[in-house]
Amino acid sequence: MLLFVLAAGYFLLLPSDYLATFRATLGTVFFASNMVFWRDLADGYFATNAGLNPLLHTWTLAVEEQFYLLYPLLLLLCFRVARRHVVLVLFGLSAISLVAAAFLLHGHRVAVFFLSPFRAWELLAGAMIAFGAAPPLRSRHWREIAAAVGLLAIVIPAFQYDTNTAFPALAAVPPVLGSVLLIHAGSSGSSLSGRVLQWRPVVYVGLISYSLYLWHWPLLVLAKYWIDPVSLEPWLPALLLASLLISSGSYHLVERPFRKARNGVSGRALLALGFAVAVPTTACALFGVLNRGFEGRFSDKVVALDRVRAAPVPFKACGPGSGRHDGFCVVGDMSRQPDVLLWGDSHMLAWMPGFDAAFRQSGRSALVAWNSNCPPLLGVQDSVDDACQHQNMAVLFELRRSDRIRIVVLSAFWSKYFSDSEISLSTMDGKDGNSSVAPAAFRQTIASLIQLGNRVFVLGPVPSYARDVPLALAQQDMTGRDIVQSQVLQDVHRQNANFYSAIGAGPPHQIEFFDVAAWLCRPICATFRDGTSIYRDSNHLSPGGAKMLVPNIIQMFATPSLSAGDRTGVAIRHASEVLE
Repeated sequence: MLLFVLAAGYFLLLPSDYLATFRATLGTVFFASNMVFWRDLADGYFATNAGLNPLLHTWTLAVEEQFYLLYPLLLLLCFRVARRHVVLVLFGLSAISLVAAAFLLHGHRVAVFFLSPFRAWELLAGAMIAFGAAPPLRSRHWREIAAAVGLLAIVIPAFQYDTNTAFPALAAVPPVLGSVLLIHAGSSGSSLSGRVLQWRPVVYVGLISYSLYLWHWPLLVLAKYWIDPVSLEPWLPALLLASLLISSGSYHLVERPFRKARNGVSGRALLALGFAVAVPTTACALFGVLNRGFEGRFSDKVVALDRVRAAPVPFKACGPGSGRHDGFCVVGDMSRQPDVLLWGDSHMLAWMPGFDAAFRQSGRSALVAWNSNCPPLLGVQDSVDDACQHQNMAVLFELRRSDRIRIVVLSAFWSKYFSDSEISLSTMDGKDGNSSVAPAAFRQTIASLIQLGNRVFVLGPVPSYARDVPLALAQQDMTGRDIVQSQVLQDVHRQNANFYSAIGAGPPHQIEFFDVAAWLCRPICATFRDGTSIYRDSNHLSPGGAKMLVPNIIQMFATPSLSAGDRTGVAIRHASEVLE
């Protein structure tokens, strides 16, 4: 599988993704790919760039392999020191692992997801059953209940959990306990659920499940590259069939013959075989890392587009907790006291290179408060991460205590928070539903800021796309296919109708609104200029894209308080200076 991925990746993967694949290959060979992903994927397992790594699935194998190395040593120690209390020791370690995962999930979600200490309880749950922690279910009635409940506890989360689920930790308890119940019921006797799982096609899928796990994800990722992730759905049945066929061949031609052959082979010979395979694979991966994914395979334009995707995000360390200016980061002219506060989510972070350059030119500075997936809205909470509430309260406290801040600029992925199809927001009193919560919270936030004596600037939504823009532009250049679908200004207004309605609902003198979409769409929305992508993914401005809008930012602060009609006029008038 590794050799196939590296060979196919040479022809399909862009340099940054090929480099990430080489790094994952090294991690896989040394049973440590979960640690590689913990370090590489700052935004976690469900990040866009994570979904384009054909070896992402090997993190689970690393967790298992680390467990298999340490668990026998733990058992040896237990049998020497506490032979009669093995189950108690396993239960205690499992409890510590689960509590640690639950406690650290919000602040260290990526570590909790990938690292073995926070996953050990899931494997120890099975170990306790193997040691007879629960008595056999001799009653047919209780076996049926246990097996049925176990099966449901696995199936329901598979359909109910999504990227907003606070996973793993407590959310992993139902499927883990479901597995325990199924195993325990099956070891105690027959049940209806057990007979369903003993159906020959199901059993065969179980037999090839290891090979199926190895092969399904690389095929899916490579197909995304070749076909396009947005258009992949019609191909899923074919990909499933291909995964089953390749996995069946892998099982019969590799897995079974190896298992039979090793019965007559010494441990030393097996070790030598392992080294014979691992050494050249490691050498190949190291060579790929040192050559940065072999950029020479592509044109300069494709390499430049790929570098936009892979480049570090400037100012990512800014925000509450940065340790500067009472916990806030400062951008712009450092010789000036900040008189502006820039508040928002990762879209505000994407604006930072532009604000920094504009403020350096105009001789002013600003405090920065940003947090990923955290709308600059007071009185709401995120169902996944309560750090958002803490940041927004810190912003409000800073504005109350500061007599220097005169302007607050709000920017966010507005369509996400004003639509019920995205991240789930709720009020402190339990009211939920983004389309009803966000407009009221927006009005409350504006009123609070104005009451504190601040001018409020609201940056409208940046046009967003279904595809990763620089990736699509690169693929378009590579294949000649028209992959990037153009948008016009009316499309952006239609996609963000709830947000624009909220803007128009209040008195026009309350805020100064700048329609960013009009800066980028005349009427066709720009995605590429001066040899680079305006975006770093599907919806965030790239550093270069933000700097292209420096004249617009300078004009924002040079213009006195405007009426609602003037604001759009300013936006459109100065767009021509940047994009024509």
